[in-house]
Order: sequence, then C-alpha cells, then structure tokens
Amino acid sequence: MIRDLTRLTSIIEEFRKMDAEMQMQTAMAFLLIAKNEGCTVKELGSWLGLSGAAASRNVAALSDVHRKGRSGHNVIVAKVDLDDRRSRKLHLTPKGKAILNTLMAQVG
Repeated sequence: MIRDLTRLTSIIEEFRKMDAEMQMQTAMAFLLIAKNEGCTVKELGSWLGLSGAAASRNVAALSDVHRKGRSGHNVIVAKVDLDDRRSRKLHLTPKGKAILNTLMAQVG
C-alpha cells in the first residue's frame, strides 16, 4: 500500500511541476485526451461532466495560450476537424507526450 501511495504521490507531483495550482479537472482533461487522442472538446466536457465553456477553459489551460493571453502549458493542440470545421480534435504535443511518458513510468 505504501508503494502504491508513493506512486500516486509521484503522479500528482508531475502535474504540480506543470502548475502548482492545477485543478484536478484540468489534470483529468489531460489524461482523458491522452487516452482518447482525437476527441473533441464536446466529448471531453461530457466525460468530465462540464459545460462546453468549462471544457474549453481546461483545453485552453493545456494549450499554448491560456485565457487573457497568458501562456498555457502547451501539452495539447486543438486541430480543426476537417469533417466539421466548427469542431476541434485534441491531440498531445511532443511536450505532452513526454509528460505522459513520465507519468506512465511512475505507474510502473
């Protein structure tokens, strides 16, 4: 049990390295996007139980530019869906893939 708790603590610490004040829903958004690359903001909001606006805020935090022009974490990119130009498909950036690999190493 101590070993499992140590792993969980290490995983949370990786998110804290990205942002010491990151909300759990933003960390969950990252993990869900990693698990379901190519998902849409609408799908992400549904999985998290968030409104479209709240899902978009989490996507912005994980993208290169956050709200009000602040820098985001640059771990995901939203690409225009060629089948529905109003929709964006979410993918990990190289930085996001590196963080995912670090997290997966913590899992063991």
